Amino acid sequence: MNIFISDNDIRPHITVIIPVRNAEGMLLACLQRVCAQTYRNYDVVVADNGSTDRTSEIINSASGQFGRISKVYEPRPGRGYARNAAVRVASGEIIAMIDADCMVEPDWLAKISAPVRKGDESVVMGTESDGSGTYWSRAMQRDIVKFQEKKSSLRKGYIDQADTKNFAIRASLMKRLMFDPDLITCEDWDLFLRLKKEGIAVRYLSEVTVEHLHDASLASFMITMFERGYCTDRIVRKYEHDPILGPYLASDKTAAARSFGRFFRHIPEVTRQFLSSPTDIPYLTAKYLAWLTGTLWSARLGDTEMSISGAPT
Repeated sequence: MNIFISDNDIRPHITVIIPVRNAEGMLLACLQRVCAQTYRNYDVVVADNGSTDRTSEIINSASGQFGRISKVYEPRPGRGYARNAAVRVASGEIIAMIDADCMVEPDWLAKISAPVRKGDESVVMGTESDGSGTYWSRAMQRDIVKFQEKKSSLRKGYIDQADTKNFAIRASLMKRLMFDPDLITCEDWDLFLRLKKEGIAVRYLSEVTVEHLHDASLASFMITMFERGYCTDRIVRKYEHDPILGPYLASDKTAAARSFGRFFRHIPEVTRQFLSSPTDIPYLTAKYLAWLTGTLWSARLGDTEMSISGAPT
């Protein structure tokens, strides 16, 4: 008797990880897209990070509907805690990641995992597009594009960044490194630095895009920037004396602009941004004000932990 084995059945099994906290308004749409992939050999682990809305109910319902979804509950707030909880139970040879506020096309998983499945790469990152359409989200998207262009300009096909909203990595590598759970955000940048220290490059697929529902209001945007400024300072403090990462961080503008003193060294660059994009002046003002406030708050707390209720969405 001949037994037909589909190519989808013999390719590596992939686990898709989605951290989520209080995202009842968008989670179901995200899961529907994720569960409609052309690549069939995968499962989905949703890490519920202490949600207090209908998020858990939606995960349970989607699990019954699609079958391939499982849930892990992590009450400690923070995307690092949530992602680590999912990584621990991931059964795939490859781990792919998105966020609950991201929408993917049917071929997303096939494309983002392709270099890892072929054995060419260990870590892969895609990009994003704006799905909110507000002034703040459009300005943030333009900023992200510029940032990624700069970070991918030094070595064609690779990027000095890791953004886990559109990401794939060998499971064995991810399970060894894990995320720093003490970071309320920027835990993926911290992961990138540790990858860099080991000489592991991040393959950049600029053509693989997820639609991201960015922060749509001034208040949510400033909270995001405050948290990023805060965590950037903490990450730099963590590695600034490392013989490999210290010199890299000292030359990196994002890391260097972590305090008022260092930030003012880059006034010419900031001024150029203001003059070249007059329509972005409100965005840039809010961004730098919130960022610098976050870095100052980190400096004030020193080694003391800070807890912020904001977590993965």
